[in-house]
Amino acid sequence: MPTRGSGRRALAVSALMLALGMALAGCTDGEPVAPTPTAVTSPTVSSIPSPTPTTGSVTAPAQPESMATPSAEGAAAAAGYFLSLYPYARSTGDAAAWQALSGEECEFCASVADEVATLVAEGTAVKGGDISIESAEGTEVIALESYSANLTFAEAPTEKWEDATILSTGAGGRYSALVALRWNGDGWEIRAVDLAPSS
Repeated sequence: MPTRGSGRRALAVSALMLALGMALAGCTDGEPVAPTPTAVTSPTVSSIPSPTPTTGSVTAPAQPESMATPSAEGAAAAAGYFLSLYPYARSTGDAAAWQALSGEECEFCASVADEVATLVAEGTAVKGGDISIESAEGTEVIALESYSANLTFAEAPTEKWEDATILSTGAGGRYSALVALRWNGDGWEIRAVDLAPSS
């Protein structure tokens, strides 16, 4: 919006510009001055890389040979193998091996299977979280039938992904597990899993 006194300032500015123009014209002796070329720097385009998923268990864990026999050692091996299937199932959406070992009464087993089904339905996956068994000890409760295993293990950090986006992260941790197992004559069934944080 124009304000009072703006007309006089405009005339003064015009006169000053005219005087400067005449002074510059006098300095050139009537010869045109070639403009000095100005280097134009092209903007640098930086590409931002997409985040890379944390390395996860994309290859199914192999069954240890020691879990092939109904014994305290076999129970400990079977329990360790079962826990190692957890990150694999959440990373790939393939819970077949997990469910093949899960007993009907195992609530923990069923909750993990449901979690994997939800991840598949969402189109998401949990990467990382590999299990490192630190110790495993089996106990025979009833020969050739009932066993238990006590394990200590570490879980690596996790990232929940959808396409190329990280939705959430997990810190991982160290845990102890008490696993109840049954030998059914052909192999092992997991009856229950009790997890607790371990220092």
